[in-house]
Amino acid sequence: MKPLVSLIPLVFAGALHAAEPATVDAAIATARKAHSPVLLDFSAPWCYSCYFMETHVLNGAEWNALEAKVVVAPVDADSPDGAAWMKKLEVKALPAYVVLDENGAELGRILAEQTRDVFYPAIGKIIAGASTLDLFKAKAATSAARSSPPRTSMLRSVTRRPKRRCSIARLPPFVRSSAAT
Repeated sequence: MKPLVSLIPLVFAGALHAAEPATVDAAIATARKAHSPVLLDFSAPWCYSCYFMETHVLNGAEWNALEAKVVVAPVDADSPDGAAWMKKLEVKALPAYVVLDENGAELGRILAEQTRDVFYPAIGKIIAGASTLDLFKAKAATSAARSSPPRTSMLRSVTRRPKRRCSIARLPPFVRSSAAT
C-alpha cells in the first residue's frame, strides 16, 4: 500500500506537467482558443537567477492567480524551440519573461531576476495593457511632435546670428553641414 501512496504525487505532477504546452507555438494556439495572453518563461537549468525566480518568486498565491489569467509556457533556452524563439524575440539574457497576446504579438517583457514586489505589479501592468509596445511607440511619437523645434531649424537660427565667440564655426563639421541645408 505504501508504494502506491508514494506514486500518487508523481501521477499528479505528471498530469500538471502534461498540461503545460510543449512548444511556444502550442502555447500560442492554446491562448488563441482561451482568448488570453501567453507568458513565456525563458530559463535554463544552469541559470542561477532562473532558479532563484522559480523558487522565490514564481510560486504562491500571486503565481496561481497569474496562471489563471494567462497561458504560462516555460521555455528552455537550450532547446531548439527555445533558442529559435529567443532569436525571434531578441531575448539576450536569462531569465526573461515575455508576454504575447493571443496572436503572438509582444505586449511587454520583464528581464532579469526580480523580487516579488517588483515582478507581480510589472507583469500585471503588461497583462492589463498598460505598457504595450504600441503605447510606447505612440507616446514616443507624440513626445517627438511636442518637443522643441527640429534641430535643423535651431541651427539655421544660429547661422543667422552675428558672428561672436559662440558661433557656428565652433560646431563640429557634420552639424555645420546640416545647418546649411
